[in-house]
Amino acid sequence: MWRPAVALAVVAGLAAGCGGGGGAPSPATQLKIHVETGTADAGLVASDATLRCDDRSSGTGFLRGAAAAACTAVARHVLEAVAAAQRKDRICSQIYGGPQAARITGTANGVPVSLTVTRTDGCGVADWETLRALLGDPERRDSASPS
Repeated sequence: MWRPAVALAVVAGLAAGCGGGGGAPSPATQLKIHVETGTADAGLVASDATLRCDDRSSGTGFLRGAAAAACTAVARHVLEAVAAAQRKDRICSQIYGGPQAARITGTANGVPVSLTVTRTDGCGVADWETLRALLGDPERRDSASPS
């Protein structure tokens, strides 16, 4: 049986948890992204970015100027989809996509994220393509916005 007092307690508890200690609520998406892009021949370049999605999208590093597209991808739950796929046993083609790697940590859509993507097989190549709005061109040689 549903009781109004219990419902109010649950709502009050949720509201208290969202406030972050009385300050402004934290955004549902706040990510740190580290990528190593380039090619095996020319070498890899390490780049860092942050992404924040709330009332407006904002990004630093290689996501400066590309935050809106990245936040749209996050809102479509691409990170959760890749993380769920990585937790399952997958049969991956032995197609080497390159030495590129990425690490994404933080919170996406209110859910903690800790995700690593490499392009060492077909699954990693597919994961990178799914996350391209966040990671950009894997052969990019500078810290410019993803293309």
